Amino acid sequence: MAGPNLPTNIAAGGTTTGHKAHTDTVHTYVDKLDTTFLTPTLGKVLTANGTTWAPADPTSGDIIIREIGDTSIPGGTPAGTLLFTKLPITLKKWDGVGVEDGATVTTSTVGSGDSIFSAVASTPTVTASEIVIANAASASNVAWDGFNRSQFGLRFYFRNDALSSGNANILAVTDLTAVVLFKISINTSNQPQLRNTASTSIWNGTAMTIGKTYRFEVAKTGASTVTVKVYTLAGTIHTQSGSQTITTSSDMDKIVIGRENSVAYGPGHFSHLAVVDTAVDVGAYPSAIF
Repeated sequence: MAGPNLPTNIAAGGTTTGHKAHTDTVHTYVDKLDTTFLTPTLGKVLTANGTTWAPADPTSGDIIIREIGDTSIPGGTPAGTLLFTKLPITLKKWDGVGVEDGATVTTSTVGSGDSIFSAVASTPTVTASEIVIANAASASNVAWDGFNRSQFGLRFYFRNDALSSGNANILAVTDLTAVVLFKISINTSNQPQLRNTASTSIWNGTAMTIGKTYRFEVAKTGASTVTVKVYTLAGTIHTQSGSQTITTSSDMDKIVIGRENSVAYGPGHFSHLAVVDTAVDVGAYPSAIF
């Protein structure tokens, strides 16, 4: 394109001359942008195929932006180089910051920026921003629903102050029709367990120390696969399940945290609950001091 005091810098085969010819060339590129580059294509990324650029399937679910590279410049970036990764989106969280000690947990008991619960059973209480489940042989828990997701990540901190009298559930995940997808329980040795739809234990982890707080990272990684990791507060893995296959492959709709059945333990302390939209570790809560 020519302009005042500017050299000619677009040519078709090195022979294009004159203002009209240059303008026509620019229009050709703009038309190509309109019809090829800028055509919305859901779930695609702009990718070089050797000669042209066209929408293509991303090579990773994390890719949101790719660079049109220029390797002709020293240190230039190759076409398609990953520039940014998608950060997990927090769908629900509860930290209890600002909730008074001794408060009874209801659906509206929230701290700054927290998500209200969709249901609460048997009125747990709050102490030092922890949801406390009393040692009793009855269900006591909090729940969120309405997720409708095939994959997700969940974090919660858990401390058990007394051994359970049996296999006691501390987490239950169900689908839209209330069918159980999987559960996490603790046994009489305080081992974390992953259970399938039939409540059969498909993983028994290393026993946790009574009175010690652990961080649970739970991920539904596919239609019927789940992983459980249990971290110490120092950030090291205490025990982990690896990828385990559960019975049912429905989307997750509801998460119940606390004692979901009537087996006594504890008191059990739950804190810093968070659900994200991808099957990853949510990570340590920045100010988690126990």
